Amino acid sequence: MTALSVLLAMLALVLASCGGNSERASQAPATVELSIKADDGRGTIRRANVSCGDEDHGGRCVAAARLERFLLSKPDPRRACTEIYGGAETARISGTMGGQHVDRRFSRTNGCEIADWERAQSLIPIEPSGPTPPAPRGQGSAGPSSGQ
Repeated sequence: MTALSVLLAMLALVLASCGGNSERASQAPATVELSIKADDGRGTIRRANVSCGDEDHGGRCVAAARLERFLLSKPDPRRACTEIYGGAETARISGTMGGQHVDRRFSRTNGCEIADWERAQSLIPIEPSGPTPPAPRGQGSAGPSSGQ
């Protein structure tokens, strides 16, 4: 019975630590004030604002909450990016999230920028002008492979 008691005590500790996370998840989201400016690269500029208080759970507020960590961070300058051009579109998201300054710029000039754009797309008020280039998947069936 002693081993069973120890096991139950450990299980209770694990479940208690999980309870802390669920309480945190139920708290209201932080205040968000974002200004978004997007240029389609052909002369059309669109603007949007996202303003979320403690009680606001609207679509863009939920999207902003999901992207908070991403928007508050800077892209890693050492990341390796594919040389794929995705279009002339640019966007800037600036403002505050939970009292922290946000200033992220987006474009579609290489694979990393395209990936960042797609991640933030739910907040950007324009759609890319063309399809996003597919990620390389090795040899495709579009043409002969080298070595044949």
